[in-house]
Amino acid sequence: MLNRTDPGYVKAVVEKKSQADPKETVIREKIRQAVLREKWARDAFSHIKELQIAYLKEMIANVNNPELIHDKTQTILKEISTQLKSQIVEGADTLADIPKGSPVLIMTNHFGAYKLTAVSPEDDLGVDIPKYDTMYPYPMYFAAMHPVASAIGDNLYYVSEDFPLIFGRIHTEAGFIHAPPASIEIEGGKTIFLQKQTQDA
Repeated sequence: MLNRTDPGYVKAVVEKKSQADPKETVIREKIRQAVLREKWARDAFSHIKELQIAYLKEMIANVNNPELIHDKTQTILKEISTQLKSQIVEGADTLADIPKGSPVLIMTNHFGAYKLTAVSPEDDLGVDIPKYDTMYPYPMYFAAMHPVASAIGDNLYYVSEDFPLIFGRIHTEAGFIHAPPASIEIEGGKTIFLQKQTQDA
C-alpha cells in the first residue's frame, strides 16, 4: 500500500515539482509572450488565477467532503473553460456518434498555459510544505477539454503526476488519477497501480 504521507514520498513529489530550473523559467516566459499579447487574455488569466486560489481554499476547508470536492471541481473546470473561450474547432461530428455518457479516454498534450497561473501554497493558500514554493493548480491543466466532455455528456477527469499531502488528497477526491514519482517503487508495478486507480475512480 502506497503511503502518500511518508516523508520520503512527499520529498520525491516536491522535488519533481521544482520550478527553480532555468529552463522552466525560459519556457514560462515564452508562453507568457505568446499567450498574453491581448488584453482579454491577460484579464482571463488573471481571473483564472483568482478562481483557482478561491477553489483550492474552499477545497482545503472541505477536505473531508469528497462529494463537494468532486462537484466543485467539475464546476471550476467549466468556469475556466469559459474564461479560456475553449471550443471544438473540428471533429464535433465524430463526437456526435458517441453514445451520451459513455466513458472516453483522450490522450493529448497540453500547451503549457497552466504555467501562467502558478500559486504559492504558503502565501496564497496558507499551506506550508517545505520546499514546495510553487504550485500549478490542477484545473488549468485540462479545463480547455471541457467542451469535449460536455458534448458527450461526461464529467472531465485527468491523470497527472502526484501532488504533495493535502493537495494530493484533494486531487484524488476530485476523481483524478495520480502517478507516483519515478523514484518510488510500487509493489506490483506502476501499470497495475494506475489500472487499479482507474477501476476505483
